Amino acid sequence: MKKIRLLLISLVICISVYSCGFTSTSRTRSPKYLCNISQQYDKTSEEHTFFWQFQSISHKAIKAKATINIKIINDKNEEVFNKDFDVDETNYSTWTSKGAPDGELLGSIAVSDYEIEEGTTDTGEAILTVEFDKGYFEPMKTRVYDLPKKGVTVILPKLPVKSDYYGYDNSLLSSVSVTDISYEYDIALKIKFTAEMNYRADNRSSMGYVVYKLTNQEGIVVAKNQVMYLDMNVGEKMVEEDYVYDVEPGDELTLTIIDYQY
Repeated sequence: MKKIRLLLISLVICISVYSCGFTSTSRTRSPKYLCNISQQYDKTSEEHTFFWQFQSISHKAIKAKATINIKIINDKNEEVFNKDFDVDETNYSTWTSKGAPDGELLGSIAVSDYEIEEGTTDTGEAILTVEFDKGYFEPMKTRVYDLPKKGVTVILPKLPVKSDYYGYDNSLLSSVSVTDISYEYDIALKIKFTAEMNYRADNRSSMGYVVYKLTNQEGIVVAKNQVMYLDMNVGEKMVEEDYVYDVEPGDELTLTIIDYQY
């Protein structure tokens, strides 16, 4: 029974179809054309699947043994994957999609995220180079999205730590204790601060501030921001968050809590 698989368009992050490449050999039983180079990413399985189609001289889709090298270079020109794959009949299936409701014979190779090195960007280009015993094809390319990306490491201070708020005359207006800090990184670094009001001068201020700075591994201050807490009574806790955009994947940062001077 013919094996039919569904190419799920909802999972396709990028499909780029190129013109067919023409093989260097003239032997009739060898693949003459390399077509339909594409890639899809499945977020559930965290796999990138690369597709191709070999065609005969009459443009009929065929199965063929080959060695396929897949190299991935991200948009920061970092090589994050490079591997040879020996393909045979087990790599071929008939796939259906909106563009081919009756199905088409495609070869496929799956590459898991854990096999790909983390880089400083999640987009790039895959280069497929195909060789077989009777010839080869020129390398062909397709765009790749959702590549594994390096995270950001933040060294946090020992908690709790105080952040005092002083007026222009150096009088203490309020004081809060930071009791918890958490962070996550995607496009920007998001930091959450949990603070408790410890002191507030008589009716002079209902505000508290957590002021922090971030220093990178080279000792350069990349951010110095203040997080404001409104209408917080002594003994109350509140959670506020802040975003820092001037960080890069792979950064190792140190967060320091400092006082606020009006």
